Amino acid sequence: MDGQLLDKPDSAPANESIPATEHKHALYHHAVTEDSRSSNPFHSLPLPFREDSFLNNSNVTPQSHADQPQKKTSESRYSRIMSSITSGNLVDRVDILSYYVTEDFVMYEVSVSNGKLKWNLWQRFAQFQSLNAMLEDLIANMSHKFPVQLPPFPDRKLHILQDHYDHDFIGQRLHILAHFLKVLIQHPDLRYSNPVVSFLTPDPDEQEVTYVKPHPSNFASTNLNSNLSSIINVNVDPINITQDDEITAVEIVSANVVKPTIAQRRTDHTIFHISVSNCNKRKSFAEWTTLKRFADFHNFDNALRTEVGLMNPLDLSKIPPLTGRIPKLFVDHLNETFIERRRLELDWYVKRLLKFPEIRRHPLTLQFLGVQVENYI
Repeated sequence: MDGQLLDKPDSAPANESIPATEHKHALYHHAVTEDSRSSNPFHSLPLPFREDSFLNNSNVTPQSHADQPQKKTSESRYSRIMSSITSGNLVDRVDILSYYVTEDFVMYEVSVSNGKLKWNLWQRFAQFQSLNAMLEDLIANMSHKFPVQLPPFPDRKLHILQDHYDHDFIGQRLHILAHFLKVLIQHPDLRYSNPVVSFLTPDPDEQEVTYVKPHPSNFASTNLNSNLSSIINVNVDPINITQDDEITAVEIVSANVVKPTIAQRRTDHTIFHISVSNCNKRKSFAEWTTLKRFADFHNFDNALRTEVGLMNPLDLSKIPPLTGRIPKLFVDHLNETFIERRRLELDWYVKRLLKFPEIRRHPLTLQFLGVQVENYI
């Protein structure tokens, strides 16, 4: 079966070495050529493609080339993946589930699947920036024929203003980057472009090494921070869920601009739709939606930090940082891309709110997310 090509390391035949991912130091800079079977200049791969079922697999990570004996395979990982893609198995799933911090930068593990194979890639933020820049150039040259809008990309933050190794900062950035890739592979034009395809596939000349499971010793010769204990898996699922919990899941599913009437004497503003659920209740009462403005988030966050700081100061570290206000003088708050980026930032915030029971069960959190709390002011 094709899906066994990149299976778990434990199930690999003893006489076959499965090549591991090593991060690309630069993206391919192929020119986008027009396919003879398509008039769309974004398309750079043979058409048509067919989508297939997703093959589940465990996360794996590269081990040092020097630490593992190598066994040459008849076909490289790049060749096998590209052969599968050009045979009609288009990339249909992508996610970023983990990262690790080196002394100089952060590496994100991108998990990719095309229904037949699953592979991983290690990418720096700078490589995501290169991908975004190439797509912006591509769209600028082609948008007069094929109007395209890119998904939001994380804002750059100066090191002097933001600790780039802070786990909450990395988590929020990862959340936006994962959404960025997911939108790209669903786009009818961009999914075929050379920048996207090359970003999601290994280097043709990558070294052949063996897949191994994550372990601190795997990074002995990769110039990682000596304090690194393991790859950090990103998981914002609530912990210690019990039948006493009033909220078990949350997501900001959409945002829309409200244009008040003249009589209301208010300016246009954005409303975020928060979907909340409780798996402890029967289906008809298990889901509801609450609407909030960005100002509501800030008022809630300030109140929560004030009360937790007075009652349980040690729990302050369990409250995630809220994205800051940006003056309207510097950015159009009604810009579609700005609103979508803010939605993703707030989505990460509310998901992190639910992680720890001390915060998700707090009366202020329950009230903010639409749960009626008795005898609380």
